[in-house]
Amino acid sequence: MEGVCVKFHTLNLQLEKNVIKLSVMSNDGEKILHGVIGTMFSETVKFVDTDNDNILEAEIGDTGRLTICHKETTGIQHRYDLKWLSDKSKELRDSFHISDSHWYGGAHVRRQPWPIEQMDMEVIPFVSGNSFKDGDYGGVQERYFLSSKGVALFIDPLIPLFVGMNGSSRNQLILSSKYEWPYQNHHNKSLSLSYTILQGENMRTVHDFVAKEYFSKPLGIPDERLFRYPIWSTWAIYKKNISQKIVLQFADEILSHGFTAAQLEIDDDWTPRYGDMEFDKRKFENPCQMIEKLKEKGFRVTLWVHPFASPMSYAARHKFWVSSPWKGYTTWWNGFGKSLDVTNPAAVAWFKGCLQALREKYGVTSYKFDAGEIHWLPSGFSTHAPMETPNEYSKLYAEMCYSIDEDLRAQEVRVGVQTQHLPVFVRMMDKDSCWGCDNGLKTLIPHALVFGVIGYSFLLPDMVGGNAYHGLPDRELYIRWIEANALLPCVQISIPPWKYDEEVVEISRRMLKLHESYADLMLSLAKESTVTGAPIVRPLWWVAPEDETSQIIDSEFLLGDDILVAPVLDPGQNSRSIYLPSGKWKCQLTGNSLEGGQWYEDYPAKLEDLPYFTRCHS
Repeated sequence: MEGVCVKFHTLNLQLEKNVIKLSVMSNDGEKILHGVIGTMFSETVKFVDTDNDNILEAEIGDTGRLTICHKETTGIQHRYDLKWLSDKSKELRDSFHISDSHWYGGAHVRRQPWPIEQMDMEVIPFVSGNSFKDGDYGGVQERYFLSSKGVALFIDPLIPLFVGMNGSSRNQLILSSKYEWPYQNHHNKSLSLSYTILQGENMRTVHDFVAKEYFSKPLGIPDERLFRYPIWSTWAIYKKNISQKIVLQFADEILSHGFTAAQLEIDDDWTPRYGDMEFDKRKFENPCQMIEKLKEKGFRVTLWVHPFASPMSYAARHKFWVSSPWKGYTTWWNGFGKSLDVTNPAAVAWFKGCLQALREKYGVTSYKFDAGEIHWLPSGFSTHAPMETPNEYSKLYAEMCYSIDEDLRAQEVRVGVQTQHLPVFVRMMDKDSCWGCDNGLKTLIPHALVFGVIGYSFLLPDMVGGNAYHGLPDRELYIRWIEANALLPCVQISIPPWKYDEEVVEISRRMLKLHESYADLMLSLAKESTVTGAPIVRPLWWVAPEDETSQIIDSEFLLGDDILVAPVLDPGQNSRSIYLPSGKWKCQLTGNSLEGGQWYEDYPAKLEDLPYFTRCHS
């Protein structure tokens, strides 16, 4: 069979020394996807005759079987469902070349590139990991990879998937299926690797099809005030050094500097022990009075919540925690603890009951939910109900968080796995207070674009200026950060602008007013996403899918189709290069109209300026 070439609609399979080379061809004969499949097999490949022109089957010795099903599908040109099945193999692996196109989707990572073919990841479990750590996929992810050549891969959500990109296999996207930790084969199933190849006129056509057919649509939108006004947090500025006095003082400072009373989030260390969801009376002597005063000032109050219980907590004595050979204990960023078992209805009911009690007793509005990634589960974990895939934990956790505030929807989460249907803000992981691509300001837009492409429209950027883990961000960085955040769907502030000077305060006020002025548009786009799945924040290729320059822009974004935002992201700069897609655009700084389809070098942008443009329709 060596040298045999099988043509199957626009898909070609070439046999060379028992290696199957797969390629997908465009209508004009261009190779738009190619790779090597079945790389773990060494036996002879034999194609099997079928009576159906839309089904192709092959046997690989007595160890594996390949089935490819072609389906006529409205909205795209071709759909191929590919499935490997083996009773004997320990791993199934396919790989695709990524060097001749641009790629999008997947997961957010610490050093977020855009497009993602620049990512450098070894073959590791594609599960919700610690995106604050190099070499892990983050907690917002989907098994979806989109190519600029109008082809996409969508991988079965239940297979034990490992993914690599570049790493030791340069220019390769590797899909691997194997039952290795953290995947568990509870039902002793045969190993399979199954995914769908989608082919369309261009990548926008394919993506629209994916959003319609594969992603669930939001059931509604988050609380409208979150789109309009900022969330103020105690974390970055005070860390764990919080108290009733400090919280009230923070609220007074917000108002005294001319900012709107909005949502105030009390972050880490408001409890006596992690897991015991009660105010620490040494720090908060009268929580009822504090929250009442905050509400009188116009604030809503949220609390930082997580799924962990410290060994010394009363909560840890319950039987509501994930099990492991080490009595369920794991490590998280605040030490040792146990993780809530969200597969246990009794545990979920207890957790929800604790949070409802805080609302009833003190008047708490909602919650900032942290964690939810399986990275924080104990080694060798087991749950009350066996999970088909570890990512089920993150999905169940996010759904539980939503269920606690279904009416107002003022909560936030930081995990997203098959949970696009939840009308809640999904927060980016903590950002560092630095300029660059190592989780600094330059990753803000790439992270936002990744969230949108994989279906999470309601993105909550991390705090303006980052988390100040090594001291306050420098003044210029802070200003450029709030400008870059101004036309994203939500603004979260912890480091107050009055820590600098009056000019920073004034620029911050102006950026928040700008944000507020576009809140109605953001709300309209949010509602659109519930129907079409279209993101609020869009890459430039959204309006120009075949424009090669638009495909690689990582420092600009679209708000809807008609607002283009190009913040300054480098230190010491009073100008930047700006690319405008085809059409005519009006600069909102100068009022000038500019022709698109070209670069504008050294475009002026003083420290107090945010360059942004509106599309001209006449």
